[in-house]
Amino acid sequence: MKKVCFVLCLLALLCACDERTVPASTVTATMEQQMQTEIEIDLGPLTENSVGEALLSSIEEVKCVTVTDSERGELVYESKDDMLSQSFYDALQIVHEETEEVEEELYNYNVSFAMQLGFEKSYQMKVKPQQNGHVTVQEGEKTWLLPETESNWIRARLSGLA
Repeated sequence: MKKVCFVLCLLALLCACDERTVPASTVTATMEQQMQTEIEIDLGPLTENSVGEALLSSIEEVKCVTVTDSERGELVYESKDDMLSQSFYDALQIVHEETEEVEEELYNYNVSFAMQLGFEKSYQMKVKPQQNGHVTVQEGEKTWLLPETESNWIRARLSGLA
């Protein structure tokens, strides 16, 4: 009996649906409005507290990376490839050892990441020319050394060898 009632209700719904059609242009316009609304979300209030920062950092996806020479201000490295940019970002997040703050003039590169959510993250790097040196990274008041593997990976990109 339940099956018969279910089938009858389903048939009634299907018959009613034939009379109510929505033009495809209306559906498309509605979807575009929803997409624009999602893009225009202001994330500013989230970054004003540590809980918001933690939430955003858990969903950070990078669109592109640019590295400029601090002294000359010229572009040294740029990638708009999201996978390569994400790899560069991830390499900077690996902390080999936290250090004390280094004077700003000692940093020779500024690194900027454009994130998928529409904001930017900036870092300063000290890259020593020798192959075995650790790269020093600073974000705000936090300073750390990268492991040798990541340091060499970054050094290779900046020198144009990779």
